[in-house]
Order: sequence, then structure tokens, then C-alpha cells
Amino acid sequence: MEFACILPVKNEEGTIENVINDLSSKFSSNDNVNFIIVSDSTDKTDEIIKSLNKPNIHLLNGDNFGLGYSVLKGAKYALKFAPEYLFTIDTDGQVDLNEINLFMDEAKKDKSIDIFLSSRFLKKDLIDYNYPLINKFGTIILRNIINFFTNFKVTDSHGGIRFFKNKVAEKLILLGDYTYVQEFLIDASYNGFTVKEIPSKWLKRQHGKSKVVGSIIRYIFNVSPILFVRLNLHKKIFYSLGIVFFFTFLFKIQEDLSIVYFLTSIILFISGFILEAFKNIIIHSKINQFKNKS
Repeated sequence: MEFACILPVKNEEGTIENVINDLSSKFSSNDNVNFIIVSDSTDKTDEIIKSLNKPNIHLLNGDNFGLGYSVLKGAKYALKFAPEYLFTIDTDGQVDLNEINLFMDEAKKDKSIDIFLSSRFLKKDLIDYNYPLINKFGTIILRNIINFFTNFKVTDSHGGIRFFKNKVAEKLILLGDYTYVQEFLIDASYNGFTVKEIPSKWLKRQHGKSKVVGSIIRYIFNVSPILFVRLNLHKKIFYSLGIVFFFTFLFKIQEDLSIVYFLTSIILFISGFILEAFKNIIIHSKINQFKNKS
């Protein structure tokens, strides 16, 4: 089978060589895997990758546009190799690399599933260290938001492995930086892709600091605007309120404030329209940016 592994990295000099070598050993002689490494590193990570000097290792510049951009750039670039499955995996040592075999086995066994996700919460005792309660609380909030607005019932939207079919990468659009894990599921829902979770261990981080979560509260604050737009909440909220205010004006429920209701409804409609147009401009720019890179 043909596989492509997308590894977004930033200053992972302590782990990257072991990650590549360990992952390479998981594939049989009948499998072909290309490693697409998208780097924003300032340490010796890039030098280590180049020193491996293997034809199936492709080093791309992340352009310092963030994690979501790196994942998207890597996935679109990987399409040129026509892989049957692609996967992203964290390179910080928190993922048990032996588990990639579980994903390959599941993919070979069940062709009806488009996306396999790792989950730290599908079973008990999968987290191998004292996971901060505030982080778990934030993860649950984001997971429930995604489940509420999509047709999924995932237990973990932030697992370290995403294993998916070629057609998922073709449709993938990521607008934000650290929202890519949620946007991945939003895109899957919009496109009617099927999702299955696989229990996965979460190990104590061995090197560096998390690129995603320093403060879970700050993280939620930063991702909220992107998720607000990607989930089309701007249309649902602004247009619904606009209709309410317009009919309040139309039926003169409070005649002395009718002009206020009318102007408010117009502002809400225009705001929703502007946000939708802005979202579509960004989406089309992303599509055009990677259109000829696959």
C-alpha cells in the first residue's frame, strides 16, 4: 500500500530522527511510505532530517505560518505521490509509535471508514502521566462543541494521530493555526466522511514544550473566532437575530423603538454577510494556493 506521513515540526532535534526511523520500521516491504516533513525549526532539526539522505523523506519550509498551515501544506504536497492513506502524528514523544500498526490494520480491515482518530479517552488509563484537570476540562468543552455542531460523537478531538484516505486530503481546508484538529472534523462532517476512533496511549512529553496548549483558557480564546466562522455560527446567529429584529420592526411590537429594530436587523444581516464573504475569500485563497502543488 501507498502511505504518506505528514510531520509538522518545530525544534524537534531531540526526537525527529528516532520518530522517522521508528515509523519506517512499522511498514512492511510491500508498503511504500513518503515522509512529508514541514518545518518551522530554528534548531538543528532540518540538518538532522537532511543528513538522513533518504529519497522518501521530503523536507518543506513551513513559512512560519503556523501548525494548521504546515499540516495543510504537507497534506496537499503528499497528494503528488497518490497515497491510499495519509496520516499526521505528533513528533514530541507523547504518541506510542507502535500504535500506527493498529491504524493500518483497521484501515485494511474496514474500507468504509474514511478517517481514523486516536483517542485518549475511549478507555481508562490511556494517559501515562498526571494530565492537568484544566486541560482535560478544556478538551471536553471543545469536543462537545464539535460533536454538537457535527454528526460525530468523538471522545477526543485532540488525539496525536489522524489517519485518513486520499480523498479527505483532497477536500481538506484549514483556516486557522491551532484549530486544525477541530477543523479536520468540521471538514469531515461537511463532506460526509466517516470517522472511527481507536484507543491510544498518551505519554509524558519528553522534549520541548507544547506547540498548542500553554494555557488551555488562552487556547480556547484563540481558537474560538475561527471555529465560530467554520461552524457557520455567524450566519446562524446574526441572520436569526436579524430576522427577529426585522419582524419586531415590521409588526411594530414596540413602535417607539421601531427604527432601532430596523437598523439593528440591517446591521446584523450585513455583519453576517461580511463574515461569510470573508470566510469564502480565505477558503478560495487556500484552494488556489495549493491547487497546483499536489
